[in-house]
Amino acid sequence: MLKDIDILIDEKKVDQELLNKRMNVINSIHDLEKLEATEIAQKAKIKWSIEGDENSKFFMERFNSPCSYGLMLEGEFSNKLRADQSIDLESNVTIEEIKKAVWDC
Repeated sequence: MLKDIDILIDEKKVDQELLNKRMNVINSIHDLEKLEATEIAQKAKIKWSIEGDENSKFFMERFNSPCSYGLMLEGEFSNKLRADQSIDLESNVTIEEIKKAVWDC
């Protein structure tokens, strides 16, 4: 229907009634698209309520459990960098260093 109206407009056979009809068709299409988007959102919420609990359970078990599976750490951990580490982080990076890092991967 919209295609037929556009053909008439292209042929310069335009009147106010035709323009109003075109506007009504476009508004109807817009309303249908809005309704479809609402329906898709509702389906996604339902799907999440069913499947989301399974995903949440997996991640909660994974991240709430202690992460020391056979890993033994000894020694002290400091929150500060040594002087040489600090200087290395603050030094300028050359183009050659960037190229080497990228191409040596």
